[in-house]
Amino acid sequence: MLALARKFFPDTAQQYITESIDIAAIGTVADCMQLVGENRIIVQEGLKQIKSSRSRGIRSLIEEKIHEDIDADIFGFQIGPRLNAAGRMDSPYKALNLILNNSEGVFDTLREIEELNTLRKEKSLAHTQIAHDNIAPNDNMIMYDSPDIEHGIIGIVAGRLTETYYKPSIVLKDEGDKFVASCRSPDYFSLIGILEKYKAYFIAYGGHKNAA
Repeated sequence: MLALARKFFPDTAQQYITESIDIAAIGTVADCMQLVGENRIIVQEGLKQIKSSRSRGIRSLIEEKIHEDIDADIFGFQIGPRLNAAGRMDSPYKALNLILNNSEGVFDTLREIEELNTLRKEKSLAHTQIAHDNIAPNDNMIMYDSPDIEHGIIGIVAGRLTETYYKPSIVLKDEGDKFVASCRSPDYFSLIGILEKYKAYFIAYGGHKNAA
């Protein structure tokens, strides 16, 4: 972002970055980055900026949720999940529109995103419960598949199963001719390692030790 600002707004790059740092802070926390070094500074400055964000949509997202002693939870539990819900359940461009649109129409987008976030919660809980009822908890790896699960929540369900059973979890959407999967794992097991070992069976794959 700083590199782009220096290229396109060389005279006002620093001001542009200062005024936009709340957006960078949201991304830093929502993507679970470690809050050390530069990341910590970005989030500290973003917390100062968030109350007077240039984005009307961001300000409307945190209305009545913000208080004097706010911390990174405002990004991780209030803003991030709502912005992510747009892409998980519908289109990520709705979240982008919320951030960029400063007209009165932003409130219609906000209502849509709140509805999508509620739907995301309901669907995630429902599929997690179905998984709990149908998996074999004594297996070394937890697996659950469904033709009805949305792409955007397979990672959420996998994460909840791993938290509950402390085992690697694979949640798959059955698309008939192929499965689309999201995987989560505790630190003791490397997901990318096992995927590398059996890569002949996959159309495509990627990730790291704890998520793939």
